[in-house]
Amino acid sequence: MTTFLLTADWRLGLMPLGDATLHDRRFEVAEHLASLAREQGADAVILAGNLLAHNLVGPRTLQRTAEVLRAFEGLPILILPGELDAPRPLGALDRLAPMLPATARVITDPEAMELAGLPILPLPTPSTHSLDPMADLPKTLAEGTLVIGRGLAQTLADPTIPAYEPAVLRQRGAAEVVLSGPPADGEHHTALRTHEPVDPVPSGVIWATHDGEGWSLRPEANLRTAWSRRPWNGKDDLSLDGDIDHVLELTLKGSMAWSDSPALQARLDALRERVLHLTVHDELRWLPDDEQTSTAPPVVRAALKDLQRSPFGDRAAQLLHRILASEDAR
Repeated sequence: MTTFLLTADWRLGLMPLGDATLHDRRFEVAEHLASLAREQGADAVILAGNLLAHNLVGPRTLQRTAEVLRAFEGLPILILPGELDAPRPLGALDRLAPMLPATARVITDPEAMELAGLPILPLPTPSTHSLDPMADLPKTLAEGTLVIGRGLAQTLADPTIPAYEPAVLRQRGAAEVVLSGPPADGEHHTALRTHEPVDPVPSGVIWATHDGEGWSLRPEANLRTAWSRRPWNGKDDLSLDGDIDHVLELTLKGSMAWSDSPALQARLDALRERVLHLTVHDELRWLPDDEQTSTAPPVVRAALKDLQRSPFGDRAAQLLHRILASEDAR
C-alpha cells in the first residue's frame, strides 16, 4: 500500500483580509498537514501549485515555509510552481530552493517519473508562452500513471491560455488525473481545489492510495479551519461546528428597526468571540421607529421627513441610523 498526500494553494505569506491571525493560520494548517501525513503513513507529498502567495514574499516567509516542509520529516516532496509563484530568477521558489530539505525538489517542467516506485506525471502551471502545453507531454503514459498538476488554466486565470486536457491524458493512459481547477471537461479529472479562490486558509487536500492494483482518492476534511460566506438576517441562530475554527463573511439582509441595533451589535460581538475572523457587510434596510426619531436632534428629524419623501428614502434611513448610532456612542 502506497499513499501520497496531494495538496495545493497553501499561499504562504498571504495576509487574508488584512488579518495577521489568518496569515499565521496558513502556516499552522500546513503544519497540521505534516502531522496528518505522519499519522496516515504517507509515502510522499505533492504540492500542486501556489505554495507561496507571490514571488515577492520576504525572507521570514521563506524561512517559515522551509521549516514547515522539514516538519514532513524526510518524506519526498515535489513542489510544482503555480501562477502565483511561477519560476523566475530571484523569484520566491528560486530563493526558497537553498533552504529546502534534501528530500524536496521543485519541478519546473512536466516529466514522467517514478515516486515511491509508482509512475506519476507532475504538471506545473502551463507557461503563458506555451501555445500547446499538451505537445510537450508524453504521447503514451506508463500503466497506472497518476497525473497531478496545476490546471485547468482556463478556470484559474486567463481563459485564453491553453490548458492541460484531462480527457486526452486519459486517452494516453493516465489512471487518475488530479488537477487543482474545478472540472470543466466532463468527469475526466478530480478537482483538487475544493475551496473558494479567496479562502483565507489552505485547502484542497486529497489522499491518493495505491493498493497494488489501482488508485483510490479520498479528500481530507480535517483542516481545522473553515471559510464560509452566507447571508444573515441578524436574528436567526448561526449553526457553526464547534470542533473547527471559522472564518466567516456575513452579509446582513432584510430589515431591522433602529431600536434593535444594540441587540444586533451584541450578537455580532458574541459571534466575534466564537470565530477566528468575522467580516460583516451591512445591507439591512434600517427602519426608523418613534422612540429613536423623537430623541433625535431637530435637524435630523426634519431631514428624515424630507428624505423619506424622496426616491432615496431607504438609503437615507441607513445613513441616519449611522449618524444616530455615532451620537449614542458619544
